[in-house]
Amino acid sequence: MLRLSGISLVELTITMAISTTLVLFSAMGAATISKELGYFQQQLVLQSELRLISHSLSLQLQRAGYVARPFEEIFANSALLPPAINISHHPLEVENSCVLFSYDKNADGDISHENPAELLGFRLRDKALEYRVASKSCEQGGWHDLTDASELHVTQFTISLHGEVNHASVYKVKLAVQSKASAQLTAEQHLHIRVANAI
Repeated sequence: MLRLSGISLVELTITMAISTTLVLFSAMGAATISKELGYFQQQLVLQSELRLISHSLSLQLQRAGYVARPFEEIFANSALLPPAINISHHPLEVENSCVLFSYDKNADGDISHENPAELLGFRLRDKALEYRVASKSCEQGGWHDLTDASELHVTQFTISLHGEVNHASVYKVKLAVQSKASAQLTAEQHLHIRVANAI
């Protein structure tokens, strides 16, 4: 007797249902992996931005108070060396969220008040970290944004005198940022910056 081979309509329907389910689960898995990968990439970008900000802060603050004069001359006349660091805040921000400092950038032996490039500072203002422009005080406007508020929010920036190591002041800086795209994406860092020229 001749036998016909093939599959029935019921078997075909079951096979298609199983295949569709497998494709659906694969697509959902791919979407989840893609979402997690995007989140991870955003976290890396945030951490990288925080490292760049921290490096800039550390590099500038370590130089605070430097004047290109022989130590003996400065020691004999301490008026030659201005206060290295002044900590304050903008009236609408938390205490210790602004730091003003200066150093002899052009190594001419003086910190010139006519040269704004030698009068530096950082402050927290409107969820952005700003740097000082044209000798502005912590309370004045006209500072320049160091961070891009459309990309991230600076949720914390404070600085305080932490102690002393080998006759040099050590300042503690607390810095925290949050992604504008997702409130769950955050990063923070605590820095200890040794300022050898601070008085």
